[in-house]
Parts: sequence; C-alpha cells; structure tokens
Amino acid sequence: MPAKIAAITEQQYEQMIDNVQRISGLIRSGYYLKKAYLDVIGMVKDHAYQPQ
Repeated sequence: MPAKIAAITEQQYEQMIDNVQRISGLIRSGYYLKKAYLDVIGMVKDHAYQPQ
C-alpha cells in the first residue's frame, strides 16, 4: 500500500480531491443510503408482484 500511495501523481491526487468534494455533500446528507433503500424496496415490490 505505501508504494501505491507514493506512486500517485499530483494530477491524480487533485482528481481524487475533486471527486471527494463533489460527492461528500451527498454522502453527508444520506443520499446514497436513501437511494439504496428505495432501490431495495423497488426490487422487493417488483419481485413480490407476479401477475397470474
């Protein structure tokens, strides 16, 4: 792991920072948790409904 971290370029590091800043608000607000919950509920409903 230390070798991988040491091999990260400045450009890659800046891209990682940009990515974290872009999604951090969504993570803090629970967006991804809510989306996963709704996706699971949708799958359960789709699976449970089987027309005769």
